[in-house]
Amino acid sequence: SLRLADERAVAQIDGESLRHLFNLAARSSHPKSAAVRAAIPPAAQRFEAGLVVEEHRGLGLSLQHDGRTYRLGAPAWAVGDEVEGDIAFSVDRRALFVETTLEELRPEAERDVAWLTEQGFEVWMLTGDRRERALAVAARVGIPEVRVLFEKTPDEKAALLRTIDHGDTLMIGDGLNDSLAVRIATCSGTPGAGRTFLAARTDFYLLGAGLAAVRAALSGANALRRALGRNLAFAAFYNLGAVGLAWAGLMSPLLCAVLMPLSSLTSIALVLRSLGRKEAPWKSSFSKSS
Repeated sequence: SLRLADERAVAQIDGESLRHLFNLAARSSHPKSAAVRAAIPPAAQRFEAGLVVEEHRGLGLSLQHDGRTYRLGAPAWAVGDEVEGDIAFSVDRRALFVETTLEELRPEAERDVAWLTEQGFEVWMLTGDRRERALAVAARVGIPEVRVLFEKTPDEKAALLRTIDHGDTLMIGDGLNDSLAVRIATCSGTPGAGRTFLAARTDFYLLGAGLAAVRAALSGANALRRALGRNLAFAAFYNLGAVGLAWAGLMSPLLCAVLMPLSSLTSIALVLRSLGRKEAPWKSSFSKSS
């Protein structure tokens, strides 16, 4: 999650502009917008349904009101100048604040990346953030620098997915900037059902925090694959044995009647043994803290 480095800059904005800032931030699910919303005093958090907010992919949001244009997003787009910071709010390109957001990583983030790596997955970071910020976050969670792709536009993210995805890529995206890429990935998800515009484009959405549900799903998929392999091995052994008995003239109708249901029950037992454990991570009782 993100927070503003200096939240006081938001509280100092005048009343009308502050209300418009809230209405811009409230209409976006981007983590930076969430950081702005958290810094706005509760008294100014009044949602106005009649306002028309336009979202500009990869840039930010704009609002026209009383002949003035309010913008919240990338400083170069909102203000028109290269300034320090990674999010700005402006009125007619006049900056009301230009802020830097700080990363607050979830405690389990490094563990999630380590688990995926141990399972043989390559973990990549694909982001529109600047190089220094992206590399700093990647280093904290254990993603190698060679797998960090930064300052990417939505179109560049989609082009990259077309290049690296050979039917084996899972992508987790959390904003409009990822909407093109998630539709191209073999499998994709988004953290939160409330982001309807992105959830409608992905294969699944996460209701909990972090990647615990992804770990559980991957564990379940691996267990299912192993169970399928054991069942196929048993089926091959059973059929070869049955053919051998029939070839030798030892397969009687009674024996056939016994072996057929016995093979089915054995297959079911193998699946239950593999997937039916109460402590299995894909069970509904799976704890997010595991």
